Amino acid sequence: MNSIQILKNCFAKIPFRGTAYGPSVVAQKLFLEKLPSPQDDWERSYLQYKCQTFLQSYIWSILLNCAAAVLFPIYWIRLCSVKLSDQQPCDAVLLFSGPRNIVPRSLEEEFRILQIEDFQDHLYLDKEDQVYLRKLHRRYPFSFYFLLKCMLKIAMYRDVISRYQPKAIICSEEYSFTSSVLTDYCLRHQVEHINFQHGVKMYFIREAFFRFDRCYVWDQHSADILRSLRAAPGQFVTERPLSLCFSEQTTTLERVDYTYYLQIPTPQELETIIKNLTILQKRGGKIAVRPHPLHIDLVKSLYKDSSGLLLEDPREVSIEQSLLRTDCAIALSSAALIQAVYNNIPIVIDDITIPGLYDDLTARQYICMKKEHRRLSELLASLE
Repeated sequence: MNSIQILKNCFAKIPFRGTAYGPSVVAQKLFLEKLPSPQDDWERSYLQYKCQTFLQSYIWSILLNCAAAVLFPIYWIRLCSVKLSDQQPCDAVLLFSGPRNIVPRSLEEEFRILQIEDFQDHLYLDKEDQVYLRKLHRRYPFSFYFLLKCMLKIAMYRDVISRYQPKAIICSEEYSFTSSVLTDYCLRHQVEHINFQHGVKMYFIREAFFRFDRCYVWDQHSADILRSLRAAPGQFVTERPLSLCFSEQTTTLERVDYTYYLQIPTPQELETIIKNLTILQKRGGKIAVRPHPLHIDLVKSLYKDSSGLLLEDPREVSIEQSLLRTDCAIALSSAALIQAVYNNIPIVIDDITIPGLYDDLTARQYICMKKEHRRLSELLASLE
């Protein structure tokens, strides 16, 4: 793992204030309403950065800015001395390390797409980029964390544009405050900047203000939420990818009654989840638990006392096969629930593990709250 990836992983662990989705919806709306209307893409990125700073603790924001102030000149020198990689012209570049079936089919038909999974390993800045970044620095001279991340992403895009000379760069980065700056950067190089939805959208100002040339969303509900977050309104295209509409409807895997789709549980939350699943098991249910692919090792270490529960390895079992094998999907707010809905699989929303989260998800306009579902508390009560 290179130093850029290490840096990203460290920053990715920044905690939010309040719940996993930050302060209350009311507090987020009040903050969002106080911000001005963005005059250009640079200001869109900066206002999205301000929203994300609001979600963090004050101490975290100071620490990030101080660390970035030290790292910025180090990475500047390093990136300006890197040599250009060999050129390999292509139609469009997909900067994404996940499964290809989440990419809208219309894009696959429009472009010959080259998927690059190690795009974070190739970065450099030329003289034109240095001028661009100096102008950005003059506008926001003391926002070092903002400037550092913009510099790293521009260095990444510089390598992609120079090496592949694409008509379009395709990504899934609406949550990144660098996105609008990168749209402006791509425009200056006659490259279309296209985004596609990766996870379920809720009211969360982490994703405020962004703009791409095109942003593909799963449904009108997602587009409406993002517009309410003041993302540029004219960018949205509604299209449901294959990852939501399974081409196969059968599986050879052993069937289970319930599958719980974990996100990033704390030890205490996982203990509560396993306790409730054990109750389901004792009442005759065959139970599988599917960790998030990025956290399977953590879950394994916390899973010692889960006798009889099937631990499903996402590296070996696709999400499609996982859902097709189960009679019912259970989660707090996982994207797996909406995948289940779109494939006529019953869902249960866990209203026990995190007290108050169920009502919070309603306030945040979580789409599954509007779909037919049961609460986990109701399911357990019905089996007594």
